[in-house]
Amino acid sequence: MSRQLVISQASQDILERGHPWVVRDRATGDTRGMKPGQLVGLRGPGGKPVGQALVDPSARVVARVLSRGERPLGPEVFALRARLGLRLRAALFDDPETDAFRCLHGEGDGLPGLFLDRFGDRLVVTLRCEAARVLLEPALEALSERWTPQAVYVREHFSDLRKKHGVRGTWRGSVPEANQWQVRELGCSYQISTDQQLGLGLYCDQRGNRERLRRLLRGYDSARVLNLFCYTGAFSVVAAKAGALVDSVDLSQQALDGLQANCALNGLDNDGCKVFAEDVRKFLKRKGRRYDVIVLDPPTFAKGKKGGFFAVSKELASLAGLCLGRLKPGGALLCSSNQSKLSRAELLKALGKEALRRRLQLQELVGPGPGSDFPQLPGFPEGDISKAVWCRAW
Repeated sequence: MSRQLVISQASQDILERGHPWVVRDRATGDTRGMKPGQLVGLRGPGGKPVGQALVDPSARVVARVLSRGERPLGPEVFALRARLGLRLRAALFDDPETDAFRCLHGEGDGLPGLFLDRFGDRLVVTLRCEAARVLLEPALEALSERWTPQAVYVREHFSDLRKKHGVRGTWRGSVPEANQWQVRELGCSYQISTDQQLGLGLYCDQRGNRERLRRLLRGYDSARVLNLFCYTGAFSVVAAKAGALVDSVDLSQQALDGLQANCALNGLDNDGCKVFAEDVRKFLKRKGRRYDVIVLDPPTFAKGKKGGFFAVSKELASLAGLCLGRLKPGGALLCSSNQSKLSRAELLKALGKEALRRRLQLQELVGPGPGSDFPQLPGFPEGDISKAVWCRAW
């Protein structure tokens, strides 16, 4: 019989609304002697069984729910959940134009804290908590039945990336030369690198929005596109390959170097894809050309070269307003955020206020969220990693 962990009434209420985390509070029971990844039964303050979870004794999220029932769980159940999750991605495994996608998505696939991403012929594993280690080998066993990676890169992401200055990992298998290799998404080629400070060079959760951008540009003979906080330029590559003239803005020279490498991989020249190494806010405030499409996908936090600080929660509305002012009449804006505390409804409300202030009519366009490789849990906003709104203004 598994050990029992008593949780507070507040925690029980949150779990019963569908949230899968127990955040330690004053009423959380004693976890001394428990080991990370140990299976525990959760009990409410009145002794009511709440479910089973993996415990992480020293972490703020002290337990992550695996089951709402009391049936025994073990490696065979973890492997079964991985197989079911991989079945959802069957079409992606067979897609000749895309070999970069999420194979397993943590809590969304019933494997809390464990994230597996296919990047070309290699697999990148991200552990978001110490407890998730017990899920890794059963998941890799299930994956081997469908696809065998050339190598596996395992990285730990237990704390704030701003404090750790990036995530480093360890390789199993063939290490790519210079820690770089190539992948494909929607027929475009991208360079992946484990030397990137934060990501790896491509965020797969935005694949649906890049597909929407490509479709949208089919309606133009010649379009001007602005990609803000462009990172390594996946949106820029898609737009340029669709025939648009693209301006890409980012303060990070490393990111812009990655963008230029990706442009070269796809046979794109500098005339069709220009880069600007500067602060997005300053770029937007200058008088300049207007655009048919603007992509605004800022980081949650960022530091400037001279000590300035950017926080999307404070600046997204004003940035969106500046973007609306740089759109051509009838132009389209993609506004996206991975800020966990910002809902899509709040994002749309902020856009509406900025449009009203500028006396613009805003039209919301129905667009895709993350694909089937990013399943979400109701009641778990932290798992909704990317909120996006497509709109037009005139």
